[in-house]
Amino acid sequence: MSGFDVIIEALRTNVALLKEAEEHWRDALDVVTANLLGPDDFGLLGKQDGIVLGCNEAAANLELGLAQGADNLRSAAEALRAVADDQESREREIVAQFKHLQ
Repeated sequence: MSGFDVIIEALRTNVALLKEAEEHWRDALDVVTANLLGPDDFGLLGKQDGIVLGCNEAAANLELGLAQGADNLRSAAEALRAVADDQESREREIVAQFKHLQ
């Protein structure tokens, strides 16, 4: 394939951005997890109407989504890092071949 250049530093910069985004998602997950409601947080009416249960179920769904998002970001960063490493290795091989020919 021709017509494009692979800039390894740009790939590595994007790996760092993906890792940073993953950290933010994990931070959000920690905040949600740390702020689940206790059974008495809304008093008797909260218990009777299921408000606490409903809020905690919504938080559980949010936790699941945040965890999956963070995992996806980590996977993307790892895959992009592998591409950068592979490209860097290939470039070293090409340079070594040209040096050998000189």
